[in-house]
Amino acid sequence: MRLTLVEGGSGQWFYIRMMNDTGSDIMTMFDTDFAQLGDLTFYFPLYDRRQINNANEFIEFLYTIDLEVQLVRESGEPWSEIFLERALIRQPFGVHRLSGLGLRHNFFIGTGPGFDRLSMANTKGGMSSMLQ
Repeated sequence: MRLTLVEGGSGQWFYIRMMNDTGSDIMTMFDTDFAQLGDLTFYFPLYDRRQINNANEFIEFLYTIDLEVQLVRESGEPWSEIFLERALIRQPFGVHRLSGLGLRHNFFIGTGPGFDRLSMANTKGGMSSMLQ
């Protein structure tokens, strides 16, 4: 992920792993990630606080930010185009990084017969061939 270029981001990529969460409509970013994202001197894209209703019915109000995201292979080669993702900014204690709507709008995710594997593809045809 990186800060969006149109809002003053430096273009520096920060590589993270996140969990695919089909129940989450917004990506999770930790406040400790800002140190990895480059020069923030002229970057002010924080949006209003957003009400978050957690699965345990606990309500939080957290700031959001727009990020550019690109999926890469283990080798570091790009696996997807760059897409925009809105992310919550939260502290990293007791929570995981979760994917958001941007991932689900750009990729097809499915489980194989018996629910023993999860597959992801960037085309419907690619998905059906993996799950057979």
